[in-house]
Order: sequence, then C-alpha cells, then structure tokens
Amino acid sequence: MLRNPFRSMPSNGAPETRGAEDFEIEFSAPSISGAKERFEETQHALLNDAWKAKISGRLRNGREGGACRIEVEFRGDYPEGATAESYVEVLDDLPLRFKEDRREKRNEEDDDIADEELITDEDRQPHLEEITFVILIYRLEGRQRGRLGVDALRHFLRKQGNIRIYDSGFRLPFYGPDEDWTYAGRDQANRLTKSQLLPSRLDIDLRYLLDLPDPRNRTLGAVQINTSRERDVAKQQGASPGHWLEIQASRDRLQQNTAFAQLRRLVRYGLDFYANRYAKRMYEAGESKSYEFGQPLEVQQRARSDWEELRRQLPPDTPQPLVERVNDSLERAEISMRTAQDHQNARAALLAPLAAAGMRAVALDHEMRREIGSLHRAAKTMDSLAKQYDSEELAKRAGEVREGAERLKAMRNLFSALLDKEDREKRERYRVGPVIDNAARSMRPLMPGVKFEVVIDQELRFPPAPFAAWSAMFQNILSNAWDAMLDSDRSDIRIDFEKRGHRVVLRVSDSGVGLQVSLDEAQNLFEPFERVEVTGPDRRSMRQGGSGLGLAIVRLMAETYDCQVQFAAPVEGFATTLEVSWNE
Repeated sequence: MLRNPFRSMPSNGAPETRGAEDFEIEFSAPSISGAKERFEETQHALLNDAWKAKISGRLRNGREGGACRIEVEFRGDYPEGATAESYVEVLDDLPLRFKEDRREKRNEEDDDIADEELITDEDRQPHLEEITFVILIYRLEGRQRGRLGVDALRHFLRKQGNIRIYDSGFRLPFYGPDEDWTYAGRDQANRLTKSQLLPSRLDIDLRYLLDLPDPRNRTLGAVQINTSRERDVAKQQGASPGHWLEIQASRDRLQQNTAFAQLRRLVRYGLDFYANRYAKRMYEAGESKSYEFGQPLEVQQRARSDWEELRRQLPPDTPQPLVERVNDSLERAEISMRTAQDHQNARAALLAPLAAAGMRAVALDHEMRREIGSLHRAAKTMDSLAKQYDSEELAKRAGEVREGAERLKAMRNLFSALLDKEDREKRERYRVGPVIDNAARSMRPLMPGVKFEVVIDQELRFPPAPFAAWSAMFQNILSNAWDAMLDSDRSDIRIDFEKRGHRVVLRVSDSGVGLQVSLDEAQNLFEPFERVEVTGPDRRSMRQGGSGLGLAIVRLMAETYDCQVQFAAPVEGFATTLEVSWNE
C-alpha cells in the first residue's frame, strides 16, 4: 500500500526514472530481528521467481511521435505443456494515434450523440509523453517458486494485486484491488474473444481474449507516470488545457480525459498482446502433443498397415490360426475404437451447451464478486448517511442491501468447484458426507424453506473422480427435486444409503408430486431434452430447470465414473427416489 514494489528494480523492466523530488518510503524495523532480510527475500521471490509471465511497456517522447515498445516474457512450461524454454516476444513501434472509444467519453444521458460530436482532431493526437509499466502474471496453483505458499500468494494478490498507478512515486489510491480501470475484467466477463487494439498481423484464429487475466486476482503491476512532466511538455507544445494527464482535486485519481483514455489503451495493448501470445503458445503446445501420437483410429490404422507389411514377410510355415487371431484382434480393436468415437461424438454434442453454460457461470461469478463489493460499499455509505441524518428508514434499507449482498455471496458457492483447478481435475475417493453437505449448502439460497435430512456413514466414499463432477451431479439432482416440490404441500429431501451385496446405493428422495410416469418410462428422462411437466403454470417462473438437460448431466457424470443412476420405488413417506450406485 505504501511503496511501489518495482521502484529501484530496473531488472524487472522498470527503468530507473526517479528524480530528486520523487516520493519514496524506506522501511526500518530495528526491534524485529531479521525483518529487513525476510522482507527483501519475500519481495525478491514475488518479483523475480513466482511470476509466470511479465508484460513490460515503455513510451518515450510520445508527443513528438515516439512509439511504445511492449515486451511479453513467458516462463518455460507456461502455459502448461509448452516448451521448457523461456519465451520473449516484442510489439514495437506501437503508435498512440487511435480513434477514441465512445464508451470512454459518453455520459449516460448522451446515448444519441454522434461519433464526430464526441471526437475532435486534437483528441486523435498523442497526449502522453513518458510512460513505464510492468505487469506480472501469476498462476495460483501448485508449488510456487521462491518458497511462496500458494494460499498466501492468492491472499496477497486479492488484497494488494491489480495494476496500480504511481505519480512520481505517489500511489493513486483509486486504482486498487477492486477497480477494473483497464476494462479487462469486464471484457473477460462479457466473453469477448478478439482485441480491437492489436494490429491485424497478430490476428489468429483463436478466441484469445478469453485468456485475459483478471487484473484483480492474478496480477501485480505498476504504471509509472509524472503528471508534472506531462503538463510541462504539453504546455511547451501548445496543447489546450485538459489535454494531458492531470490529477483530480480529490488527489486519488486521474481526470477522465483523452490522455487517460490513451493511457488505459496503452496498458490494454500489453494485456491483449499477452492474451494473444498465450493462446498461440497454448495452441502450439496442444498441437505438438497430438502430432506425437495421433488420433486413436489413425494409430490403429498404422498398426494395421504395419501388420499387413509384416504378414507378407512371415515364413510359409507360420501357423494360420495365429495369423487369423491377430487379424481378428485388430478388427475388434477398430470396431471398438469406432464405437468409442461415436459415443464420444454423442457426448460432445451434449457437452457443447454445457460448456457454454459453464463459461457463462464463470463470467457470472466474476460479475457477482464485483456486485457484492459494490453493494457492501453502498450499504456502508447508506449507514453513514443514516447516522448523519438520523434516519431509521435509511438504516433499514442499508441492512436490506447488506442482506442482498450476503445472499449473492452464498450463491457464489454454486460455482466454487468450477473455479478451482484442483477441484476440476484431481481424482480422489471423496467422502460422500462432505460432498453432499457442500452441494446442499450451495443450493440453499435457491431452495428456500426446504428441509434436508442426511443419513450417511461418514466413512462412505465415492469412486475416484474430481470434486467438481460430484458437485455438478448433486446440484442437478437437488435442482430437479426442487422443481418437483413446487406444487407440493411439503418441501422435504432425505438422502440416505444402503448396501446391497458389493454395491453401495445412495438414495435421494423428495416430497414432490412424483414422476407422473411409470418407473420403466422414467428411465427415458435421463435422455437429453426429455422432460415431463411437474409444475403448474403459476409456478413455472420459480423452476430452476425445465430444459431437459439436468438428468442427462447426472447420467453423464455417473457413467463417466463407473456409477449407475436410476429412479426406484419411493422411500416410504416420499414421492420420488433417485438412486446412485457403485461398487464398494
């Protein structure tokens, strides 16, 4: 919060630009043994060892036509699967003359103003003289270099990350952890795929902007400016008032003028360039892997070709049954592979809408996090005003805003398993009880008034699978149960189990209106887009499902991890029972 970590560290891409009047803080802790050494060791690890990619930018003599140089450096083996060698690419001779974005200049009430009314010829000229920025990008998973703990690093970046702006060493407070001043978080949430800034020669047939890092949780960056120098050079060249970087009267941020818009875009050039090169590097890594082995059918066909060539060279006395057995095995392998490929294609058709929904879920999580912060800040302001004007009504409304923020916070638990790579990929035999508790807890904000009864052996475990898979399965099961209970007088769900020989059977029962079809016909409900109406017209707006994909997802997850799922005769006192079973 006090000191720009990149100051006096030109080796990190931040040239030495301090002047005699620049502001800087030095630390001294003589009563704490080894404090300075430990502080410097941690900072060195943070700035030199732990990052995975670094974006450096430098502009000199911008008003006289000087161009900006942007450099992106990737660590070896980043992204995962890339070559082990570090990789540097440079975007040089980057001009500052570009058309204004209307969104950056228009007020909310100016929707009908034309482009030419917003942009003057002077607006299109370079309004920056000298800028330096460095942005470090981290991967918050696995072991970190420099002996930094991943949890500590994640906590630090959440509190102190983002791309800060420093004016002659003074930090401008507005550009802090929660401020999306580069619009990178917004564009990521909106799932934009192509940059409007990068030159056409860098265009690639990939949705690379999806790889933009959200500056508020994976980056540590600093932009160094000097508003005094910017003003002096601008005046020397006859610039009109307000056409240079200028501090607001509050002293916490820059004026929202054309110069700031150009600064924003200059930093976004760096972020977009990183995303573009990251996507290209990741694509090349995937290509090299596929070339190494080839597709399964291609490999099998090569094996068939090799066998035919070998068979022609076999001695005449080779036993014919042995030759026929090899032929038969190769044919069986080809049939099996084609069947598996057809099955995979069918699953891909189902997964396409699920993947789209998953991307939207991640985007929604980003937006919800921002809105929660905004609501808490609004509630705090309302509390202050309530005290100032002694208004009980305003205090009550502040409490309601705070309660709404907490509900949104609880709903974020729906996406928590999707956002953690370990939860998505690590296969373990998770205990059933905690998985069920987590699914029920994440669904509670969407299932008000539902009474849960869970009777599970605490040592009972699922087959090996990622945590996210079980979470998705039981969220969909509970969502299905909620829809079935909307027209019921009771809202009870019971989750229990029994053992049938070597099989474990987990039962989810609800007090809804029942299946509306026979048990034999109910098995068809696991097919994509199959559904029956269990909700009256007046309550359909309260449903969570209805697309016919929920149970298809449940069966897809179950089959993937060696489970069976089916409807069964209801447990006594309940209308519907769904069973998930597996070998103990």
